[in-house]
Amino acid sequence: MWMRGLCVMAALALSGCGLTQVQKDTIGEFGRSSASFSETVGAELADARRAVMEANASVLILTPQRIKDRERIDGALTPDRVGARVRAAETLRTYAELLVALVEETGQAELAQASATFTDSIRGLDPESRRLNEEQLTAVGELVQDIGGLVVDYKKRKALEKIVPQADEQVQRIAGLFAAEFGQDGPLTQYVNGVGLLAVTAADSVLDQPNASVQDRIPAVEANRRGVELRRTTETVYLEIARAAAQLKAGHADLVQAVQGHTVTRADLTALTKTVKTLVSHAKTVLIK
Repeated sequence: MWMRGLCVMAALALSGCGLTQVQKDTIGEFGRSSASFSETVGAELADARRAVMEANASVLILTPQRIKDRERIDGALTPDRVGARVRAAETLRTYAELLVALVEETGQAELAQASATFTDSIRGLDPESRRLNEEQLTAVGELVQDIGGLVVDYKKRKALEKIVPQADEQVQRIAGLFAAEFGQDGPLTQYVNGVGLLAVTAADSVLDQPNASVQDRIPAVEANRRGVELRRTTETVYLEIARAAAQLKAGHADLVQAVQGHTVTRADLTALTKTVKTLVSHAKTVLIK
C-alpha cells in the first residue's frame, strides 16, 4: 500500500514538470498563427488557379491570338502543381494544430487524431518536399499515444521536446518554398501578375477604341476588372504571404529554443502574428470571389 502511495506522489511530482505558462503561450500563439496562415495560403493557391483561368478566358474573348494553348487556360497553374503546394500548406496546418492540441486541455482521442492527421499529411507530400522519415513519423505517433494518466503535462513536454526540433527542417522547407514563390520576384507572383497584365492589355485594345459598342465594352470591362484584381492581389496578399512565411521560419526556430527551455524574445513570433492578421484581412477583401 505504501509503495502505491509513493508511486502516486512521484507521478504527481512529475506532472508538475510540464511546460511553463510562457512556453504554452509561445507554442499556442505560434500554432494558431501558423494554422491561420496555412489556411489562407491554401485558399489563395486554389483561388489563384481559378482566377487565372477566368482571366485567360476573358482574353480569349477579346484577343484569342494571345492565348497559345486554348486547351490549357490554367497555364502554369496545373492541378498537379497547385495540388502539391496546397498539400504543403495543409501539412503546415496539421502540424500547427498538433502543437495547439499539445498545449491545451485536449483529450487523448483528439490528440491521437491530431497526430495521425499530421503524420498522414507528411506522407502525402511529394518525396522531394518530405523531410521527416517513416521512423520519425512513427515516433511522433508513439509519443502522442503515450500521453495519459497522471503525468499528462510531463509527457506533453517530453513529446514537444522531441517533435518540434525534428519537425524544424520540414517547417523550414515548406515555409521557405512559400517565401520564395510568393515573393516580389517569385515565380508564382511573376506569373499571376503577368496574366493580370495580359488581361488588362486585352481590355485596353477595346476600351481605347472610341467607336467600340457597349456590347464590345462589356467583356472588356470584365477582363480589365479581373486583370486589375489579379495584379492587386500579387502586390498585396502575395507579398504578405512571403513576409509571413519568412517570419514563420524564424518563429519556428525560436520555438525550438523555447521547448528546450531557452529564453526567447518572441519578437519573430509577434511579427508573425501581426502579419498573419493583416494577411487574413486583406485576403478576404482582395481575392476574386
